[in-house]
Amino acid sequence: MHGTSLVKGGLQDVFQALSVYHDKTMSTVSITDFGSDSNDIATASSVSLKYLESLDLSGNGLVFLPYDIFSSLVTLQVINLAFNNLITIPDLTPLDKLNFIDLSHNSFTTLDNKYRLMLDKTAENNNEFHLSLWENTFSCICESTEFLIWLQETRV
Repeated sequence: MHGTSLVKGGLQDVFQALSVYHDKTMSTVSITDFGSDSNDIATASSVSLKYLESLDLSGNGLVFLPYDIFSSLVTLQVINLAFNNLITIPDLTPLDKLNFIDLSHNSFTTLDNKYRLMLDKTAENNNEFHLSLWENTFSCICESTEFLIWLQETRV
């Protein structure tokens, strides 16, 4: 199975349905209109889709994702989290094949050192890795100085 688009289901139901593809080839999944129920979202981290290369969770109004949500999805190459309300980034370090994460149009005002270090480590693991942070409302205040310097110096 090359690609699947799943619309209007609870995330827990969606990932439970996807679990039947555990040993099958599914390279792309797009999930829309599931809302931001953190109980449903936590279910995602327990599902192993060992062939999944692209995951699109854009436009769902997400405000939070569990830090380890992608830990079992180690074949991911593209993650689209654009057009949500995120202010934190899930752990990407297990994703050695990750080439791109889209975090544009979210609610980031800065990136804490924890996330900057994680992004740098992800880039060290994969020279092709890059991210999009377009259209976030970054603050230009003293507390953001380290973040602004990082933006100039990082190869992410």
